Amino acid sequence: AEAPAAEAALARANSQTQEPAAEPAPDSPPQVPPQAPPETPPEPAAEPPPLPLAAWIISFACFLNSIGFMTFEALGVMYIQDEFYDGDPAKGTLFWSKTLSLVGIVGLVVNLFLYFPIVMAMGLKGSIAFGGFISAVCFYCIGIPLHRWWFAGWGLALVFFDNIVGTSTGTIITTVVDPSQFGYAIGIMTLAGNMARAFGPFFFGPVYEHVSKTLPWTANAAIKIVATGLVLSVKEKAQAPPAPDEGAKDDVSVAASDGFVQKERSTGGRLSLRALRRALSLSTTEGLLTPGATQEFAQASELLFGLVQR
Repeated sequence: AEAPAAEAALARANSQTQEPAAEPAPDSPPQVPPQAPPETPPEPAAEPPPLPLAAWIISFACFLNSIGFMTFEALGVMYIQDEFYDGDPAKGTLFWSKTLSLVGIVGLVVNLFLYFPIVMAMGLKGSIAFGGFISAVCFYCIGIPLHRWWFAGWGLALVFFDNIVGTSTGTIITTVVDPSQFGYAIGIMTLAGNMARAFGPFFFGPVYEHVSKTLPWTANAAIKIVATGLVLSVKEKAQAPPAPDEGAKDDVSVAASDGFVQKERSTGGRLSLRALRRALSLSTTEGLLTPGATQEFAQASELLFGLVQR
């Protein structure tokens, strides 16, 4: 009985010795828990700038260029039958099939081996001016029905120079817009070309049947000159020079002039292949090529030309 009584007395003594909890002063303000700073709303994305007028002019020129080539594809077989085979569809179709086979070969050779050296020698605008003028001459000569091989020869020449004009036009549009607008600009240009695919045969078919069999070719010669003049009237933006490869042996300074690259060397050697490729085109585009040919042919020609230089 004494042990429980002693424990109880000890507990009372301990409770009396403990200091009471400190109470907040009556005048102190209430404690507020810290709060996180308010989140600032994200800034709205800036709207992309509109396409410059130069891009719309080039797209319209692409529309005009595509009209001529689609007219050649649509009316060529009828023109051969009417002018050279007295309306015989069998002989006319056979000759047209041979012409189309040669057209494919010419388009392949141009884009694989010849386009890149031509543009290196003339520049983008130089190649467009030269190819556009010769293409207009080809259209005019096609409208003179002398002989079937006369038609075939000028038709192959048309494909040769029209490939150069179309590919250079698809490249030059990247020199007039901001790099963030490449996709939009190329999309508008492609849309214009697709519209011409429908408009060309739809418009010149009735003209061929009811007005004149040579008027479509003469009209497209004039259209080609107008389209070439529109592209040449566009002023290009200055492009940032491409950096040369590491370990390059020559001191290369690259300047944008007439939409292409002028090379200056202080020592012997060759400009690096990657610098040439980057200077030729800042973006892969699809120009006006013959059926079955793609822009990769032009890229392959750059690679082959660089290997030959080495």
